[in-house]
Amino acid sequence: MTSGRVQTELSSANHTMNLKKASVFIVALVALVLTGLHFYRTQTYTNYTIDNTGNSVIIELPNSKYLDINSHHDVVDNGLDFSQHPYGEKTKISKSSSGTNFAWFNKEYAEIATYSENRRTTIISPQDQTSLILSITSATNYPSSSNLKYYTQIDYSGKVTFIEDDSAIRLSDQGCTVTIDKNNLYEYVDYGNGKTIQILKDYTETAHFTINLHIDCVR
Repeated sequence: MTSGRVQTELSSANHTMNLKKASVFIVALVALVLTGLHFYRTQTYTNYTIDNTGNSVIIELPNSKYLDINSHHDVVDNGLDFSQHPYGEKTKISKSSSGTNFAWFNKEYAEIATYSENRRTTIISPQDQTSLILSITSATNYPSSSNLKYYTQIDYSGKVTFIEDDSAIRLSDQGCTVTIDKNNLYEYVDYGNGKTIQILKDYTETAHFTINLHIDCVR
């Protein structure tokens, strides 16, 4: 009787231990899968990779080209006798990335540029493997005047032809098409160098832009 009871207890203990080991393994496996998905969805997407380490925000494309979002290129201009770059050569740049949206494993990439009293926050929010939202908020303090505009811009690393219609601006190059959705709050100007699209609005002390980008590449 005693021997049978001991064997039963040992069997039960082994069963409990095996269940614990299986639970630990499952938890570890789930964590590994989530970590892998998180890295895949937030670092290297099918059609773009975000580099938020330098003096601008870079969206790298698989055709070896990239989009450049650079605070130094912002301009406040009235088209006549006033033109100022809010963020000059001594602009201080700080970078960060924060949080995840658990459902989509998204991550936000932020850049803060400060120059004197001017402050510009750029946030890139990946939505999926082809789309992202670019948000730019710039706080400046220039005297308001007639026709004063705030310009920001998106630069492509090579020369392309911009195709524009009522809903979007598209550029295609070496198997990749970048689409910039239009917003009726802004104006869009081809800078004329085959690389740059300027996006502008009436000047306010806090200028905010929300820009939807779609990147489709053929591999």
